Formats: sequence, C-alpha cells, structure tokens
Amino acid sequence: MRTLRMLVAVLGATAFLGALVSTATARNVSVTETRSTATFARVQMRGGFGTSSCNLTLTQVLHSRTMSKVLESLAGLITEAFTGGCEAGSATILRETLPWHVRYAGFVGQLPNFEAIITHVIGVAFRIREPFGIECLFTSSASSPIVGTYNREAGGRISTATTGGTLPSTCGRNGTFSGTSNSITPAVTVTLI
Repeated sequence: MRTLRMLVAVLGATAFLGALVSTATARNVSVTETRSTATFARVQMRGGFGTSSCNLTLTQVLHSRTMSKVLESLAGLITEAFTGGCEAGSATILRETLPWHVRYAGFVGQLPNFEAIITHVIGVAFRIREPFGIECLFTSSASSPIVGTYNREAGGRISTATTGGTLPSTCGRNGTFSGTSNSITPAVTVTLI
C-alpha cells in the first residue's frame, strides 16, 4: 500500500512538473487580433527646451496571429500615426517614414502568467514645436528605439499600452517620449502556445 501511494505521488509530481515545463518553455506568443488601434489621450514629447503634449493614435498590424519569442524579430508594423489636439506646443508625424517596424523585445513577469509584452519601434520620426517656438526633429533607431509595453490582465487581455523612449534630436539634446493608452480597439488577448 505504501509503495502504491509513493508511486501515485511520484507520477503526480512528474505530471505537474511536466505541465510547468511545457508551459514555461512555450516558444510562441499568440494574439487574437492582427490589427489594432491605440489612442493616447496625451503623449509628452520633451525636447531640449520644453514639452509638447498631444493626442496620438497609432495603428499596428502584426504579420501573423502567432509570433516566435525571438528577441528583435520583426513582429509587425505601425502603419498609421496621427497627432490630435495639443495642450502645449505642437507635433507633426513625418508620415513619409511610415510604416515603422515593430520588433519583439521580451516580456515582463514570469511565465506562464507574464504581465506584459515589450516591443521596440524603429523608424519613428516626428517634429515638435516646443512652447517657446523651437522646432526639433526626433527619430528612433535600433540603438534608440521607442519602447512599447502592452500590459496584460489575468485572462490575457491587453488592458493598457505605454510608450516611451529617449531619442536623439536635431536640437543637440536627446528628448524623451512617453504616454499611456487605455483605449485599444478591438480588444486583443495575448497567450503563450
């Protein structure tokens, strides 16, 4: 009887550990939507001498519903970018630089219930006019990307997107870019497979 209980315990532990290993080593990320739009009520672009604060809408198109968790692999493109009303200063997206490349950059938290997906956006170009009238051009590159973080709820649904980065500018100083979107449509769920 004792041997039977020990055998059941060992088999149970083996099955449990096997399930953890298979989930923790998942190689791919799956999404429910390949096209989504994030609306940022306010994105702050700090240049060398002031801050522009504007609305921003970005449309992202992923290449597939399934992507490999390979660092810096091309996951998709930002195909549309629009600025709206500005509270301070102004901003202009250089639309001729679209589409911008979206690269997988990792995740936050522990598998299998990770908290967020991180991306790098390469090729972003925009011009701001600071409240003092100074204009600066900012561009992102592989060495200075815009970082996108897509935060997940417990069930896998993306709840918010944050964006940020430090970018070189034509004003002689690096500038910063930051904002949070609570409006992502349609709803997107991200899971491991």
